[in-house]
Amino acid sequence: MKKSLSIVLALLLLLTACQVMPDDDQSLASTPSSITPPPSSSVVPPSSSTASTVPTTQPTVPPTTQPTVPPETNPNLPPVLTDFDTEDGTAFITYPFPNVELMPNWVPPAECLVDHLYWVVESTKECILICDEPIYSRSYTKTDTHIFFVKESEPTKVYVTAIGDFSNHQLFYESTYGNVSYMIVVSRLEGYLQFVADEKKFIMLDMTTGEIVLSMEQYYIELAHIGTVPHQEDIEIREWISFRGKLSEDALNGQYFYYWKTGEVKPDTSL
Repeated sequence: MKKSLSIVLALLLLLTACQVMPDDDQSLASTPSSITPPPSSSVVPPSSSTASTVPTTQPTVPPTTQPTVPPETNPNLPPVLTDFDTEDGTAFITYPFPNVELMPNWVPPAECLVDHLYWVVESTKECILICDEPIYSRSYTKTDTHIFFVKESEPTKVYVTAIGDFSNHQLFYESTYGNVSYMIVVSRLEGYLQFVADEKKFIMLDMTTGEIVLSMEQYYIELAHIGTVPHQEDIEIREWISFRGKLSEDALNGQYFYYWKTGEVKPDTSL
């Protein structure tokens, strides 16, 4: 009797262990949780005339740190002069109209050729010609040690000269993205040359390695930069590109922020 009861109990335990999991539980057990994939590393822009709000090339190295070689010791740049006072003056272009914002008020513009790049010494008012042919008005910029500029006759080539050694011009970079229409080096990211090409593409170039670390494409870009976002506490300077331009053919020219990690564009409300 005891032996028979033991056999029955063993069979009951075996049947309980072999019960089939309910459909809902089985589905949960076999289906992984949803994971949002990261943005594609290569996004093809739309073929229509509408705005492209995603970069054609995602950054290979996010610009979170400065390059290891500072501009003044960069082997790709002309040697820095030690006997020239780089703080007693500035580089500028003479425009055919008065412009206090772009030209210091102590510059004697009557002595300078229009659309030519000069260095003017503040203490003596001496004007030193840097380039003897016209350059693009928005395509020059400088660091504490060097001046970068683009000639009208060679709109894809960026030249560089050390401040004080103005006759020694070197070809620093040639754009394969189109004519360089705007160029800047910002104080907090001095190791990067930022420029606009073909009035559609924003490029951020590591001046030490020559690598493109960030890019953006929009319908029209007048100017753009990363690293200077005034009066915007919620904007992380290395994650947003500030630009002025148009998002589509029919849009008005406006100021925008572009979040390069996701392609999000939002108006600049600080103006």
